[in-house]
Amino acid sequence: MNQAETYYLKAVSNYPFDYNEVCESLNYALSHDPDYAPALCLKAKIYLYEKTNLSVSKSYFEQSLRADPLHIDSYQFYGELLLQIEDYENLEKHIDKSFKVMGINKAAMYLLRAKLYERQRDYNKALLTLDIASEECYNIDMDKIIEEERTRIESKVDRKNGKKKKKRTAKLETKELIEVR
Repeated sequence: MNQAETYYLKAVSNYPFDYNEVCESLNYALSHDPDYAPALCLKAKIYLYEKTNLSVSKSYFEQSLRADPLHIDSYQFYGELLLQIEDYENLEKHIDKSFKVMGINKAAMYLLRAKLYERQRDYNKALLTLDIASEECYNIDMDKIIEEERTRIESKVDRKNGKKKKKRTAKLETKELIEVR
């Protein structure tokens, strides 16, 4: 194990409890190897979720993927960033590329694609994609997440359909009132 890995593991053991220690360890890791993808990815996650500096986060994710195009964690979290900044075109390409990486969590990437479709208000595609994610899922935690997403999207579909029914009902009632007079 080299120095970059040692400091990275120290950072991971403190994440997310002590950000000062995490950042210090990551800085040491990157000083030993500025292209160490796991450290770059963790630093990007901190900027994505904790510091909410999306441009810095994006830069670190891109460095991580350039340094190691097979670093699995970078794909999922970079995808989350692209979704958050609404860069849907690049997200679609990113997801497609991720499926070519050996060992990628396909269920997580299909879940990300379902979120993309949901953001685009294509709820039927989102639900169909969740079906695929469920088929690719091999652990109970991810399965629960997929089912929670399915329930949430289905409730949107129900609300959307309910509003249409209410509008149609209101139009019919108005029409009937006009005809009665």
